[in-house]
Amino acid sequence: MMITGIGIKMNFLGCGEYKDNTWVPIKEILKVETHDDYLTRNLPKIFESSCCEWYLWEHDLTKKENIEVLLSIDESSFPVGTNAGEIWYEGYYPIVWTNLDYNMIYSNMGHNDLNYGNTTYNSIKEYTFENEYI
Repeated sequence: MMITGIGIKMNFLGCGEYKDNTWVPIKEILKVETHDDYLTRNLPKIFESSCCEWYLWEHDLTKKENIEVLLSIDESSFPVGTNAGEIWYEGYYPIVWTNLDYNMIYSNMGHNDLNYGNTTYNSIKEYTFENEYI
């Protein structure tokens, strides 16, 4: 089944429309929500990300039965952001998730200043892009 347009955000990603973001790209502490997924099984419970621009989406992914959040911004990161009007002071922000109806993982990582020096972040990218099943 081909999903196009708004169906990608609503059905495939499950997140709905873009709602907000932080700027400039900064490092944050990420929390592993489950170690049951192959992608997260060897990650520490929390780790520092590389510099990223972070996004907020329309839908609360925790209320979607077909979505499993793998990584989120840890509460120790708040406030998140540096520019006035683009700073988050609280909330739940999923960063990596999978849609159980499809063979997919969405990663909100990568919108950054091309700082790939973080080894945990690089291991996620390597698994994602070098995995024979993806």
